Amino acid sequence: LVGRGHTRIAVVDCDPGHFGFSARTEAFEEAAREASVFFKTLATGSNIEDRPPPSGDGKTSFDTLVDQLVAPPGPMPTGLFVPRDLLTIQVYRTLRRRGIKPGRDIEIVSCDNIPALDALDPRPTTIDVRADEIGRRAVEQLVWHINDRNAPLNVMTLVEPR
Repeated sequence: LVGRGHTRIAVVDCDPGHFGFSARTEAFEEAAREASVFFKTLATGSNIEDRPPPSGDGKTSFDTLVDQLVAPPGPMPTGLFVPRDLLTIQVYRTLRRRGIKPGRDIEIVSCDNIPALDALDPRPTTIDVRADEIGRRAVEQLVWHINDRNAPLNVMTLVEPR
């Protein structure tokens, strides 16, 4: 987002207890600080479900996030990072209900590169974390360790996102 010229950005902290999503949120915050741009972290304080049930006031957790997005200080961010593509679909719906047009009023970047994003207009930019490759390498490491019990238990394998 910063590389595309955005100076006011936000991130959805979708599941504070999930290591992968927390790592994505922390990396976003660190990059924003390094770039010296204004950023907001949007959070509900708990896991955000793909299809959240309405709270007692009729609001979903996505409504709460959009409330935070448009709240002061200053103008609304022009870029939003959603660490999970499935949540991006619901974010699009909620933004549109509020009259905010993804792609025009706010640019969205998310992660996982799922085919369902093809139904969104405009299709958001997505980062392919290559979960299939991570799984394949994990199985290879497991088989390797089963075949060689003396092999080290802690092995780090890097899979570059696309």
